[in-house]
Amino acid sequence: LRNGEIMLKIAKSLLTIVVVAAIATGATSAAWTDSTTVPDNTFTTGYMDISTSPTSALFTASNIYPGWSEEQVLTVINSGTVPLNYDMAASMSAGDAALYGSPDFEVIIGTISGGSDVYSGTVAGLLGLLSVRNLAAGASEDLYVTVSLDSGAGNGLQSLSTTVLLTLNATQP
Repeated sequence: LRNGEIMLKIAKSLLTIVVVAAIATGATSAAWTDSTTVPDNTFTTGYMDISTSPTSALFTASNIYPGWSEEQVLTVINSGTVPLNYDMAASMSAGDAALYGSPDFEVIIGTISGGSDVYSGTVAGLLGLLSVRNLAAGASEDLYVTVSLDSGAGNGLQSLSTTVLLTLNATQP
């Protein structure tokens, strides 16, 4: 009889477990369900496109002399579809390093005529602007670029010539 009592207790325990599991399952599963989808999600990347106006030489100056200066407007254009940051650097592509590297051969760049809020220093020292400039997509900015030969320039700069590249590099903000 003892085995019969044990078997009865085991059966009651199993029955209790099954009933509790059935109640728990019924309590947590919903009778109704629904779902929806949002179709055709498309993503297209934009692009950066920096250019300038003019697209050729900004300066073609000959017979410059101590005290000479000239201002030209360089328009920087973002024809792309995303904003960009840009910086500018000068490099010598040909000519006399003595003129290019002279502390008397100066450039001033501003956002207004005669301004120096973008860069002020030697041509050879133009390795970057005072701060990176930002242009919105489709926007442009005029930079007033003044190049000069200091009035105290010495005789060693006579009959020299240099060709300077202005390179504008754009990056993603």
